[in-house]
Amino acid sequence: MANLPEPPEWADGVYQIETPDPVLGGPDGIANKAAKALASRTVWLKAKFEGLVDGSIAAFKATRLAVARKLSVSGAATGSATFDGSADTNITLTLADSGVAAGTYQKVTVNIKGLVTSGGGLAAADIPNLDWSKIVSGKPTTLAGYGITDALGINGTAIAAKKLETARTISTTGAASGSASFDGSANANIALTLADSGIAAGTYTKLAVNAKGLATSGGGLAAADIPALDWSKITSGKPNSLAGYGIVDSYTQGQTNNVVNNAFANFSAPNIQVPAFINGFADRNVSRFWKANGNVYVTIDASRWVSNGAGALVMFTLPPGFRPLIRMCGTGDWATASPFGLGWLSWRVEATGEVVLDYATGSTAGAGGFECQLSFCVQAV
Repeated sequence: MANLPEPPEWADGVYQIETPDPVLGGPDGIANKAAKALASRTVWLKAKFEGLVDGSIAAFKATRLAVARKLSVSGAATGSATFDGSADTNITLTLADSGVAAGTYQKVTVNIKGLVTSGGGLAAADIPNLDWSKIVSGKPTTLAGYGITDALGINGTAIAAKKLETARTISTTGAASGSASFDGSANANIALTLADSGIAAGTYTKLAVNAKGLATSGGGLAAADIPALDWSKITSGKPNSLAGYGIVDSYTQGQTNNVVNNAFANFSAPNIQVPAFINGFADRNVSRFWKANGNVYVTIDASRWVSNGAGALVMFTLPPGFRPLIRMCGTGDWATASPFGLGWLSWRVEATGEVVLDYATGSTAGAGGFECQLSFCVQAV
């Protein structure tokens, strides 16, 4: 008896023996075809499983390592950390010494990684050839400063100086004038006098200058010369009172408080009075007069029975101290109780304090009466 061959492969399908198929044995016989496919699949699966167990085949997903492993680095940097796959890990690196002692150097050598490997001081060969213009400071101004000992200095005697046998006059003209005689035997000084620029000597708040910076004309500042300024530019000297700004048409805080306090006192209930009407006038419950700030304020809403014709009626008399300085008059509003016709109506206040109503009226039978409203303010005595 022999076993079926079991090649380690995954068959695409398991053969189904059909009704007309003849029964045929052997490795490739139809009767063994399905069993052979299943056996091959089993061998294929066994090989894959054993590969996972012995590690020759990588698992698609491993939640963590069975044994934690140490991950380490060496060379340009060293460090290590334990890792089992259960969480992220971090390796703290320490750079290896580059071979140069810690310190400050004018010249260093670096390797291909950019790490300093040695250092030292500058040598003459390290300095490139420079143009004279590169020396921007510290240049000497004397022969001795440059170490020159074989030159004729400014105090030396020339072998022959024929041109200075005769003293010469050196002069200046133009923006400044002056002159001095020079024969080479000593230093010479020219006292310069600036030419007049065309502006009179004086003090100016605004100047015009030429390209040389010389004043050519002057004058005073105009309003257009002052730029528009924000209030914040005034940083000192700001007044803190109305008087400091020269304001005379406004009350100060003290004056305002005084006026308000007086107003409260003047307009308090004891200072507001109800007129004592006479000659048939009746108060409509809103008539009042009072004195405040040296003035007499009057508001009247009175009524009276019908009176035909024209005349003058004293309504009431202001008490002493409430009298006007002069006589005052005006017109007032009026209303009627129909049927009643009013011709005209005016009022006056005499210096004696009498408040008088001047009227001309006409009425019809059954008339009720009329009302008059008036208000005025007069300066009190």
